[in-house]
Parts: sequence; structure tokens; C-alpha cells
Amino acid sequence: MTRTLLIVDDEPEIRAEMAEYLEGKGYRVEQAADGCEAFDKFEAIAPDAVVTDLKMPRCDGFELIRRLRVARPSLPIVAIAGTYSHEDLDRAGEFGAQVIMRKPIKLSELAEKLRGLLDPEEA
Repeated sequence: MTRTLLIVDDEPEIRAEMAEYLEGKGYRVEQAADGCEAFDKFEAIAPDAVVTDLKMPRCDGFELIRRLRVARPSLPIVAIAGTYSHEDLDRAGEFGAQVIMRKPIKLSELAEKLRGLLDPEEA
């Protein structure tokens, strides 16, 4: 069964790099540039997990995580943080991100975290 991921980041190069790597790991990947676009895609594609940057214009990752938790409480969410304080990282966890990673991330580590969230018996 192919799992679908939604990758959300306002930096196209980072988004594309994550998507290409995760597609190589067998995932189907959709992309969005901010939280508002991501929530629209979430409703259309019902992804198995979401990977989101926290700092984005228009609708940031915190707002996206909050909206996703209301819509689907059990959805696996990985938050990626660049220049955030410990309080912000704690807030991402309180909003519902199960995994929080700091940029720059290792793509192999991201894939491992996703496997653990989506298929815990195989991790």
C-alpha cells in the first residue's frame, strides 16, 4: 500500500528535495507552499501524514497543525523548525506535532521518523 504524504514548506527547493527523496522511498507526495494551501490539499487528498515547516507566510505551521488536529486528531504530523525558540518548539508539540525536527534536517532521519509514525511495528 502506497502511503501519501503532504509536504509543506514555503521554500520550493527544500520542498522539492524532501518530495524527491521520499518518493524514492516509495511514498506518494503532494506539496504545498503554506498552511492555507496545505489545508485545502489535506481535505482533497486525505494524506497519511503531514510534514510541515513552522515558519511560513500567510498561514504558518502552528495554525496548520491546529487545524489538522481538529479535522483529524490521529494524523501523524512532523514539524520542521528553523529559527525557533524552545518555547515555540514546545508549542508545536502542544499543538499536536508528534515529531519536531530542526533544520537542516537529514532526509534519512525524516524517512525513519515517518516510518515509525506510519508503521510502528516495522520501525
